[in-house]
Amino acid sequence: MNIQIESLKSQCNIISVADALGCLPHYKTGNYYRGQCPDGHDSKGGECFVIWPEIQGFKCYHCNASGDIISLVQLARHTNFHGAIEWLAGHAGIELKEQTSEEKAKSEEQRLVFEILTKAAGFYHNQLLKTPDMLKYLQEHYGLNQETIEQYQLGYSTDRGLLEYLTKQGYSRSQCLMTGLFVELQRVPTEFYNHRLTFPYWRHGQVVYFIGRKTDRTPDKTWEQAKYKKLPTKNEKRSYISEAIGNQWFYGEDSIRRAETVYVAEGVTDCLVMLQTGYPTISPVTTRFRAKDQNYLNKLTKHTKTIYLIPDNETNEAGIKGALGTASKLEKAGKPVYIIDLPRTEGQEKIDVTDFLRDHGKEKLEELIRAAKTPLQIEIDQIAAEGFDLIRLSDRLKPIEEKLAGMSEVKMTGHVQYMKKTLDLPGDFTRGITRDIKALNVKLSKDVEPESIVEVVDLWKTPVKGEQLLNEISDVIKSHILLDSHSRIACSLWVLMTYTYDAFRILPMLGVTSPEKRCGKTTLLEVLEGLINKPLLASNISPSAFFRSIEKYQPCIIVDEADTFIKNNDELRGIINSGHTRRSAFVIRTNKETLEPEKFSTWCPKIISMIGDLPDTNKDRSIIIRMKRKVPGEKIGKVNLDFNALHLTFRRKSARWAQDHFKALSGSEPDMPNVGNDRATDNWTPLKAIADLIGGDWPNLARKAMIDLEKASDDDTAREQLLKDIKEIFNSQGNKIFSKILVGKLVELEDRPWADWHKGKSLTQNALARLLKPFEISSKSVRIDNKTAKGYSLEQFEDAFQRYLACTKDHASPNQSVTTSQINDINGSHKNQSVTQEKDVTLLNRVQTRANKGL
Repeated sequence: MNIQIESLKSQCNIISVADALGCLPHYKTGNYYRGQCPDGHDSKGGECFVIWPEIQGFKCYHCNASGDIISLVQLARHTNFHGAIEWLAGHAGIELKEQTSEEKAKSEEQRLVFEILTKAAGFYHNQLLKTPDMLKYLQEHYGLNQETIEQYQLGYSTDRGLLEYLTKQGYSRSQCLMTGLFVELQRVPTEFYNHRLTFPYWRHGQVVYFIGRKTDRTPDKTWEQAKYKKLPTKNEKRSYISEAIGNQWFYGEDSIRRAETVYVAEGVTDCLVMLQTGYPTISPVTTRFRAKDQNYLNKLTKHTKTIYLIPDNETNEAGIKGALGTASKLEKAGKPVYIIDLPRTEGQEKIDVTDFLRDHGKEKLEELIRAAKTPLQIEIDQIAAEGFDLIRLSDRLKPIEEKLAGMSEVKMTGHVQYMKKTLDLPGDFTRGITRDIKALNVKLSKDVEPESIVEVVDLWKTPVKGEQLLNEISDVIKSHILLDSHSRIACSLWVLMTYTYDAFRILPMLGVTSPEKRCGKTTLLEVLEGLINKPLLASNISPSAFFRSIEKYQPCIIVDEADTFIKNNDELRGIINSGHTRRSAFVIRTNKETLEPEKFSTWCPKIISMIGDLPDTNKDRSIIIRMKRKVPGEKIGKVNLDFNALHLTFRRKSARWAQDHFKALSGSEPDMPNVGNDRATDNWTPLKAIADLIGGDWPNLARKAMIDLEKASDDDTAREQLLKDIKEIFNSQGNKIFSKILVGKLVELEDRPWADWHKGKSLTQNALARLLKPFEISSKSVRIDNKTAKGYSLEQFEDAFQRYLACTKDHASPNQSVTTSQINDINGSHKNQSVTQEKDVTLLNRVQTRANKGL
């Protein structure tokens, strides 16, 4: 049967199914139906059987039968699980197809996990009934009655007895661990909820998730301090938990199916009180929805006519701010939205709908519902409270006018009249607003929304294993780019950071540099472009385009050939630097029309690629990747035109991994190695945090990469000219030379910068050592004839000569014995590769310019 059982249940309603089965109870009391059990047994009064539409479930208080729609079919028709599925599919008009073995395994695991969670809800509920003070707390503090507590199986965990109960029900230890209700401490399953009230999430008559609320008996430990604890989901450290566990559902969502009017409350208890009072209500545990929650809510409310948001009224206004953001998104999806304003008395820090219903009752709430305002009316109220005069008010109302421009004539007129009354506007001022709105309407009818210049991928549908994903990213980079292992590790971690950077305080750039051209920088950028989040590649960009692109699209900006324009652009360098720390990642510019200051974000990942060294301030905020030129024989894979399309899967998986692990990364403080540089430690913190969370070999790989890459020289200014000069000196001098003699011969060369290298002074042995360090060449003890001193051998320069000087017969030294570097063998094969010599006049000019500037 190639069918998702959850999809089948979502298309059926337990009331219509019970009616078709002939077992729908005759008595309806409040929100539930009560009557005779379809099992046919005798019971006192004949009202032991209850069906609750809000949770799409049932229970018999005589024979203890309970469950979802499928369980009801089994009970009424005396059939097994598969027989019930077949009957239900026929009732819904759905054709069943054969499942694959993998689909059967996943379906069975999900069924088993939800079955155990439902059993656990009953166990916790019984523990609550045996704990009078907790039961009393639910009733008196929240106003929940016994029927609601029973219907939603509210419970209490004493942190013992659940595993024993479930094993007696026939479930194994490993099956119980799959639910997330237990954590393994020293290989001993320990209950996840410790003296907390438990609220099961019901969906299609089964429990699919839990949330636990702290009580005065909850242990005073760091990990127990959260007011609410959601059931843990699967990750690398909790691989035993089933993928069926997730927090993608809303509390109370069964109650809003097919409802014309839907209410959204902040807390779980707020939701329960609203449901108890007869309002179809859900709770996302806040009114600020995540993107995936928004999409899910749009599907659930497909046929809903009106949505009411009920934010908590608190002094910090967090509730109303979240509600306005959610309302804006719902309105864009075409849903009429209203916000209920709960009145807060003077001196009261917070009031929620639970408090209001407990103190004032349903009749007063109905008055608030009738007085509920649109999001725009709320914004107009806020403007009224600010007390602007008419001169400043005109500019302040511009955002409101822009929103009204997209509305129908009736709605627009109604809001303008509300604005006139609330702000006490004169008639001519109001007429001016109406004219402005109509002019905007004309403009909107002509304008076409431009297509986004960055890609936004759909999330991968299932959870992603971080270690496997990161290994695959590293392999892709290795297959196409000649990089040392530490640089490859840094690039791989940085790729994942582009999906999670909002979780961190510091955002390091990736600086891609090389001593000369033709070292593979652009190829690396092409590969990274196919892996990172929302790439925006440019070979030149103005300061204003830079921060405006960030403000609008939050891209990952890739700047190639930055050496052609960035070093002499102080404004652009400053803007780039500002995006390093989240708190200061903004620039302020004056609006040329209104002359008002405007704030633009500079917070986004950035890659800067250039020949030579990054400007010092940019370099200090970067993780530097130093590229090398290939030598003959080194072979790597080509980057094809469809590289981005072929690697869409990686981007989707990375986005899914980032979403699932964002909370774990937020505020993380990884153990960092000491490299003697606080800024470097800040730069590497996001990468190390990602590596530590992923686990496996990656924490150690990240540590080694950081130590190695931060050892790189701060003075990466040597050029091909230096290598050419040294090669010529070796040709005339032999295979060994003392440092002092080498420096002397360099200084003696005419038309070279070495004689006045730094502030008019000649090159020194220490300066030479610094120039050669990026080529991994350092002085050593050299013996020539009967003398021993610090110096160099020709053998040390062979790799650099091959990479940065054209290896032709005209330039090869008769004394040189070339040792081929290790070949980056892709797929077990390689071929010799010719390198074309170029006359790098630009290089010589840059070196000479540096010398002339006294650098």
